[in-house]
Amino acid sequence: MDRLNLNCIGNQLLLFSLLVFLLIGISSAADSGVTITDALGRTVNLEKPAERIGFTGYMIGEPLVLAGAWDKVVARDGYISDPVIYSNLDSIPSISSPNVPYELNFEKIMEIKPDVMIMPVDKWDTSEDTIQQMIDSLEPEIPVVFLNLNDPDTFEENFEKLGIITGTGDKVNEYLDFFDRVIGSIREKTSSLPDSEKPKIFLKAAGYTPDQLATWGGKETMTNQLWDIVGANSISKTLPTSWTEVDPEWLIGQDMDDIIVQCWNVYYPETFGYQATDPSHKLENGKKIIDEISAMDVFSSSEAVTNGKVYLIHDPLVSTARFVVGAAYLAKWLHSDLFFDLDPVQIHQEYLTRYIGADYDLSTGGLDAYP
Repeated sequence: MDRLNLNCIGNQLLLFSLLVFLLIGISSAADSGVTITDALGRTVNLEKPAERIGFTGYMIGEPLVLAGAWDKVVARDGYISDPVIYSNLDSIPSISSPNVPYELNFEKIMEIKPDVMIMPVDKWDTSEDTIQQMIDSLEPEIPVVFLNLNDPDTFEENFEKLGIITGTGDKVNEYLDFFDRVIGSIREKTSSLPDSEKPKIFLKAAGYTPDQLATWGGKETMTNQLWDIVGANSISKTLPTSWTEVDPEWLIGQDMDDIIVQCWNVYYPETFGYQATDPSHKLENGKKIIDEISAMDVFSSSEAVTNGKVYLIHDPLVSTARFVVGAAYLAKWLHSDLFFDLDPVQIHQEYLTRYIGADYDLSTGGLDAYP
């Protein structure tokens, strides 16, 4: 056999060896374990990216959709119900109380046996002992991961961890490009504003009744971080609580440049949200709600009412991963001169169509932000 043939055979063997090596490497990477540090500082190990996911808390649910991992969900939170955001809800077993995400059906979870149980960082002042008891009730059979997807400042880091857990990093990075584009463009214009140019706002939080005077205090990180992003000062930030009822006498004595009303569609089912029952009358209903709020004794003499700066926002835009959309509406209201070219409705529609994957036209549904 001549040297040329020997060289050819040698090259072929080398190429074959390289291909085998690469294939083994790819297989090893696919089968390799996953290790992350969760939001409680716990090191959690998975044998591989999760194929069967259980979760509780609506703050986890929507990010799973955004991460392209909803098809991996086999056990879900008991509160979520919107079919525009979540497909096939009826076919996925609920494993938590509709009202308290930490009230888990451990027996059902063990029966379903997901690869991982993903839970939100506590917002309800649950004791450390209770949290540890939940972990001990599931581990080591089912690894438990806590993620803080509630707050704008921690969202990106925790969303990346969600992508590692689910093995959907490409989809996660695609969404984070959108997230950075929206939040970054707002911060760019508000970060240098002096306090004198930041309006004093009051957020009338959703309460147990539409008329209840409630707000979010200094312990509620999502809304307070939103005000920082959009360039506003919350008059409630000094209250040493999270959700709280407000003393009317205290509120009357406050300066309010703008009033934001967090509207829960439970109290306004015909007017708010993707499932509004009477969207054809949403504009007149929105005006009626603003008139009713403006006529309340605690608000009627405020600068906000005098200057027509009372706004309605649907609850999920300031309490779920949709806060990225809520930030756009808020920035447009509070700094219309800075954001004259910002189109919150377009951002909202892009969020739903491209990243949630919903076949839904905002113009056909209820109010999300008004006016």
